[in-house]
Amino acid sequence: MNKSLKKELLHIPHFSITDSIPMRSISEDGIIEVRKGLYSKTYKMQDINFNLAKLEDKVDIYMNWREALSSFDIDNRVQITIINRILESDSMIKDVLLQEAGDGYDDFREEYNEIIRDNVHKEKNVLREKYITITEEKDSLEDAINEYNSVEENIFSPLEKMHVYLNSLDRTERLTLLRSLYNPDSDQDIEEISVNGEAISAFNLNNLYGQGLDIKTYVAPSSMEFFSNYFKIGDKFGACLSVLSYPSAIPDKFLTELSERKFDCIVSFNLKKIDKATSYKMVKNKLLNIEGDAAAMQSKTFFIPYTTKRDLDNTEEMLDDLSSRDQDLWEVQFHITVFANTLTEVKKHIDTIRDRCRSKGVGCQRASTNVEQVFNSCLPFGQDQSGRKRTLTTEAIAGFIPFSAQDLRQKLSGIYRPQYFGINKATKSLISYSRSSGDSYNMLRLGFTGSGKSMFTKFQQLSNFLLDPGADIICIDPMGEYGTLCKALGGQVIHITGSGKDRINPFDINNLYSISDNVDPIANKIDFITSMVSVMFGSHTILSSLQQTEITQAGKKIFDEWKYSQKEEDIPTMEDFYNALMEVPPTTLDMGQTYELQKTVERYTQRGTDILFSEKTNIDLKNRFVVFDLVGLGDNLKELAMLVILEYIYQRACANAKQKKITILDIDEVHLFFKSELVSQYFSKIWKVGRHILLYTCGITQNVTNLLNSESGRDMIKNTAFVQLLKQHPQDAIRFGELLNLSKTELDYCHNSQPGHGLLSIAASQEYPVTSVIPFKNIISKESPIYKLISTKIIRDEI
Repeated sequence: MNKSLKKELLHIPHFSITDSIPMRSISEDGIIEVRKGLYSKTYKMQDINFNLAKLEDKVDIYMNWREALSSFDIDNRVQITIINRILESDSMIKDVLLQEAGDGYDDFREEYNEIIRDNVHKEKNVLREKYITITEEKDSLEDAINEYNSVEENIFSPLEKMHVYLNSLDRTERLTLLRSLYNPDSDQDIEEISVNGEAISAFNLNNLYGQGLDIKTYVAPSSMEFFSNYFKIGDKFGACLSVLSYPSAIPDKFLTELSERKFDCIVSFNLKKIDKATSYKMVKNKLLNIEGDAAAMQSKTFFIPYTTKRDLDNTEEMLDDLSSRDQDLWEVQFHITVFANTLTEVKKHIDTIRDRCRSKGVGCQRASTNVEQVFNSCLPFGQDQSGRKRTLTTEAIAGFIPFSAQDLRQKLSGIYRPQYFGINKATKSLISYSRSSGDSYNMLRLGFTGSGKSMFTKFQQLSNFLLDPGADIICIDPMGEYGTLCKALGGQVIHITGSGKDRINPFDINNLYSISDNVDPIANKIDFITSMVSVMFGSHTILSSLQQTEITQAGKKIFDEWKYSQKEEDIPTMEDFYNALMEVPPTTLDMGQTYELQKTVERYTQRGTDILFSEKTNIDLKNRFVVFDLVGLGDNLKELAMLVILEYIYQRACANAKQKKITILDIDEVHLFFKSELVSQYFSKIWKVGRHILLYTCGITQNVTNLLNSESGRDMIKNTAFVQLLKQHPQDAIRFGELLNLSKTELDYCHNSQPGHGLLSIAASQEYPVTSVIPFKNIISKESPIYKLISTKIIRDEI
């Protein structure tokens, strides 16, 4: 143990609780001066799916982790801390529960919240957090900051290769973390704490110093007592263990398995690299001592015990590692702290840890005379006070891999309101995510027949409707599955048929046609009309330059009145467009092209057979929940209807975006939009610009093959940030696994999976720089009113 540290620990008396907390000061960027001249900085470490990774990926993770550790200098002390906390269900779900709004839909909100509670209550709600704390001996804070900048440059690169990102904790975040560890029976945020009976609403050093208090007051527990082999902190009891011996080979999952307990605990791994000369000398002296012992035993008994031979072999191998394999020697201290409500529970937890260690050949001992020192060594201060240490090589310590499985639990923050996406099947934690945090708002939901994709979509529609009263929800429904929910929420179901009474005017326009103020809405509309007429001709026909010119001339003419009045009654119709085409004077050489154009458009007027788009819109397209039901639409109109609906959605999303409103678009059987090149091109345009017009599009399909075989479909996949895989056909799963770089273990979660079970794949973004692959489940009781409202099976039974 460092002499100055030993002096501070043994010769400075503890007059109060805060004397036990090793912290002199903390800077705004979270650097703590642990003792005079010793600074530490803590980083939160994102987890990755080590347990679900391919074998070759596990090897890469090990090598990158080893490289990251090797990047530390002999002046750096490193602490890896895994904190395991059991949360109350209400604490786990508070950010995804829907609040009452008094709008007539609060019964739905309560039922929705009950579904979340039911799923969370079935699991032990564990919050597992991982941190790295780096400690420096420096003369000043400024010197420490410069050193941290250098260390970060070295360590970030190998970690980012395996998509592990470190986020440094600022002052408030670090004090909040320490407060939670010193107060395990409280979930108060630091902004809510009470000092001497006075509430301090926000972290403010002036408030603190004005009351004659020091920084430790913010994190200190109400009481803390240390006894011979346990401690009591507030109303909680605790005990500590130290690891004393290690096996020759350390299982790669040992560190995470040790921490993945269903009780509160802290696992701390403290490391310090030893310089090469000292390392070589230490091992060489150890080898000489063992050789001397072996020679003495052999001279007396003509026999060398097995344990001596083993020690001799291990030490020779370690010497070879240092001299030939460019490894380093490290001082290692490994501690575990457990918490419980009673001493009986503490003993039970200690026995569980011991049994796990014993099964892996790891020897450990319960702290008795140095409980306070081991406890402080467990906390993320980056200072080991225990005095116990072992030496291991770089290869050995790299075997303590801290990664296991990802969680996805975003908190309510600013514009990001996370939604509930089920329970993580790997970690048993709630999944919450805001699509607003992605670089793209687009989403794909892919599932085999009966996988629950339509039901999950309706569950999300209900959530979106209840969560954001300002959001508009639009659904394209080729199979007639979404009308029941829409009507229950007061929405408008539009039955798109060639012979029905509903009419949609494809010439509808407004001056909010684009998110940009510099775009001419009429020019944009004429581009759409040209595409629409191309669809009328058929996908194998290309409009001539003359026909395109005539369309442009007629288009400009029919919008003349609206251009100046901006009144809804002056918006033209298909009849007006046809009449304008009839007035275009044909040339002698190209009369056939003009006549062909006129007769093609005539079919869609009152004179023709397909009159759906012939008149002014006569339905409520301004309702905040609109379902376009295409089940009664013949194939002759389907392509045109899809194009017109997409045009309407684009206009509405642009208008909403100008008012800072979001538009949510769900498209079932999305593969149908890729049968026509013109429709798929228009769809791809909307998919690409969605983020700029606050359009959250979700494509739903069971047919991955059609997407993969279409250039526009592949382009859509590339621009998708969020993919939800439910039960998949084996061949489709393999192809998507290749696209998303999923391991076989990960894909197993969507092979033969139950309805409502599957895999989430979320691309890294600027706001959330971690690629996430999360196995999930979302169970809805058949007795729930919401189940009866959204179940596709019930709807089909009723039909």
